[in-house]
Amino acid sequence: MFIKNFHNILDKELIDIVAELQNSNQPYISKHSKDVNVQKSYAFLVWFIRFYVHIYQYEELINEGVGDSSCDIIFDKINHQNERVFYIIQSKWKSRPDKIDKNELLKSLNDFDTILRGSSRNPNQSTEKKLLELRQHLKANGEVKFVFISTCKYEQDAEQNIATFNQENIKANFLLIDIEKIRLDYIDKKFKNISPRNPLEMYKNPEESPIRLDIISKRNYGMIKIEKPFDACVVLVRPKIIWQLFKEYEFSLFQKNVRNPLLASEFNQEIEKTALEEPTFFWYYNNGITAITSRLPAISNDAETIEITGLQIINGAQTVYSIYRAYENANTTRREIINEEMLVSFRLLKSGSKDSDLKITRYTNSQNPVLDSDFFANDDIQIQLQQASYQYNFWYEKRRAEFRAYPEGINIVENTDFALLYLIYQLQEPNIAINNLRQQEANAKKQNLNFVSHRDNPNGLYEKIFNKKIIFADMLAAYFIFTAIPKTGRKNSTMYFFELALSKIVFQKYFKAKFNLNINSVNEKIIEWAEKQKTAFLQVLSFVRSFFLQTIDTEAKLIELMQKSYLYQQLRDRLESQTITAQEIESIELTAEPKEKE
Repeated sequence: MFIKNFHNILDKELIDIVAELQNSNQPYISKHSKDVNVQKSYAFLVWFIRFYVHIYQYEELINEGVGDSSCDIIFDKINHQNERVFYIIQSKWKSRPDKIDKNELLKSLNDFDTILRGSSRNPNQSTEKKLLELRQHLKANGEVKFVFISTCKYEQDAEQNIATFNQENIKANFLLIDIEKIRLDYIDKKFKNISPRNPLEMYKNPEESPIRLDIISKRNYGMIKIEKPFDACVVLVRPKIIWQLFKEYEFSLFQKNVRNPLLASEFNQEIEKTALEEPTFFWYYNNGITAITSRLPAISNDAETIEITGLQIINGAQTVYSIYRAYENANTTRREIINEEMLVSFRLLKSGSKDSDLKITRYTNSQNPVLDSDFFANDDIQIQLQQASYQYNFWYEKRRAEFRAYPEGINIVENTDFALLYLIYQLQEPNIAINNLRQQEANAKKQNLNFVSHRDNPNGLYEKIFNKKIIFADMLAAYFIFTAIPKTGRKNSTMYFFELALSKIVFQKYFKAKFNLNINSVNEKIIEWAEKQKTAFLQVLSFVRSFFLQTIDTEAKLIELMQKSYLYQQLRDRLESQTITAQEIESIELTAEPKEKE
């Protein structure tokens, strides 16, 4: 989904909000019935606080900017630390997702600084009242957050100005949210059913924070304690503590989990139903929660509260989220009943190294159909590749079935497919890829070595494929080429993998001859030509097939090529030494496809 496409989607939603407010005779919209800029800036601000903050009662505090297409809102809210924080948000709507105007951004910083100095006045009585409250809040050393939201892209050209503002105002913080950030969160919520983190709240990392955990004492119910090879215990907790944990840390509790909780699923609904309607039986029906912590204290027989350092839930994400929803939506009386009758098993394991934590995560999820690729879903490289893929119409699926829906015209491609094709095309390892595929098919565990670390298996390829050199465009180019290769119905489809590998050399030579194109730019050109220059694209692939069949013209030779990797190197070297002109490629008749020998 290109930025411009997302901007169009967002713009349609803003138009709907304007119509909604017009139908409800909202006075602000009526006042500016002919000013599209002000209307959409207002709608953008309403959209933002609905989408992120989930509040609906502050519209009357919104004021338009003077002489520009912006609107502001000021309100206060009690945060998770039970502290009062004031928020001043300025929205900037533009008809195109261009670069954020640096001068406009600096003007906003100046406006915010004016508010801090107390020299700002507003003709809107309700807003002026809120500004007076803000001044009293600042005198009491209270915290204030200034937020700049824009439908344009921020290109990091005002970092020094923002840093200076934040350094000079210790209790004030400036936050910029551009269309790139909004697009990522929108995709998570709309197409993955993952609720985005409220950017107005201070982020707390549960992996580093000291956490107080209310438990049921050993004297009442007993407790399982393990000391070797590392500390672990199983305690019982009430649902209220699960609710409190998620309310404070939200989805950051699951950074090391192979699955994120889904916002809506039949499985979650059943857990919620049990919690609400049969809380006494919850412990019998549910396997509980498994978490790792860096510090696990000794627990006395009468202890009802323990303090751990860091927490990551590695199994039971659906259980946590379902308990949270059930408790959150219950009335006061029902909450008391649930908390009194319901028990939840909570297994705590002391964290070790990154590798051992990954193994624990792997084995605690082994009772479910989890693939090797699932255990790397939260790896930084996987996240970066997925976010990069949003620039295109082919999205990188880093976790199976994570996209519950997707926009029309968008294609979802599994990371396992991308990794395989990247290994063949970009890394030029067709023999390794083919051998691993065959082993995976023959192995009962179906181990995909492309997603296995070399630390766990000497043949693991994860670090070979996924490292700082990897670029999503290189993966997408490989995907476009492979899907475009004419499939002739051969029993042995291995030929297509070798053709994919060889096509890299031919595309480089062709684009060098035609455009004098740098090698580093070839894959971007392939992506462009895959849809816009299909004839030339297929002519390159036809050349590759002709070259391939000149040497590998029988099934026996293909099998030998699969078994002996040095034969592919010889084939590649021969192609590398060959001179290829643009005219030679473009004169190919696509209907004249070379035939293989029996």
